[in-house]
Amino acid sequence: MSSRASLTQAGLNLIQQALTIYDSDLKLAVCNARFAELFDLPEHLTRPGATFEETIRHLVTRGEYGPISDIEAAIRDRVTTARAFEPHYMERTRANGRTISVEGAPLAQGGWVTVYTDITDVRAQEQLLRTRSELLSEEVLTRSEELAATNRRLASANAALEEARRELVEIEARTRTTAEMVPAHIARVGADRRYTFSNNRLPDVMPGRPSSVLGMHIADTLGAQAYDRVRPHLEAALDEPRQHLRVHRRDLVPAHPRQLYPRSAGTGGLYPQPGRHRGNPDPRRPATDAAARDGGAADLRHGA
Repeated sequence: MSSRASLTQAGLNLIQQALTIYDSDLKLAVCNARFAELFDLPEHLTRPGATFEETIRHLVTRGEYGPISDIEAAIRDRVTTARAFEPHYMERTRANGRTISVEGAPLAQGGWVTVYTDITDVRAQEQLLRTRSELLSEEVLTRSEELAATNRRLASANAALEEARRELVEIEARTRTTAEMVPAHIARVGADRRYTFSNNRLPDVMPGRPSSVLGMHIADTLGAQAYDRVRPHLEAALDEPRQHLRVHRRDLVPAHPRQLYPRSAGTGGLYPQPGRHRGNPDPRRPATDAAARDGGAADLRHGA
């Protein structure tokens, strides 16, 4: 072998794929060491001049292509396909379980070159990716179903909350209507001494006072003189939630008593109109028909 041929052979032997070149008579022109290693060929089949048919016969007889009932027919088919000298690509699983790709291309001078690549690891990685993709898709589907179920529960909860809100609005409306029908001024004063509720009937009890008092300070509503008189009792009611105080309406309008019912964060009041005590005939007794509003304020009830 010349030095040039030796150099070429050394280069081919470094290639990781198996490579063969057969001439137009289907006789081996050259192959690399990987070809002999991949198919475990005897030495005489790797020498220049070895025929393609001899190599195929060896592989078929050894079981390279799996069980074959008609060996001669299998050999003829493969030789006939090779003589067509047409480009081809195929992948097949060998008898040992490994997968190879076979890619052949014709040469301009006649004959053809074939490259054999072991793609077992590549296929294993692709299968792993497909499996992970399927698992991921299944997980995404599961998460989507869980999200849909959560959204349904949320929608149900929102519907329940909306119904509860509607009922509260109705209750508040009925309570306000009832309070406006009471022949007295019902009010609630917060800890900041400002009105947070009123049935707008203060002028019926204290003529000249405003009817709309929400947000107003009690001192501005009652007037400085009246506020100074009730202020000690109001502060006591706010500071001592458990105490029960009673003062007389003369602090506001002479000869009309009132009563304080303190709660945690404010106080409220009921100012009955003079001369309207059907359920409270004794004018010296405080009126008690106004209920406390909510946990954020107290009721200050003024009896007549």
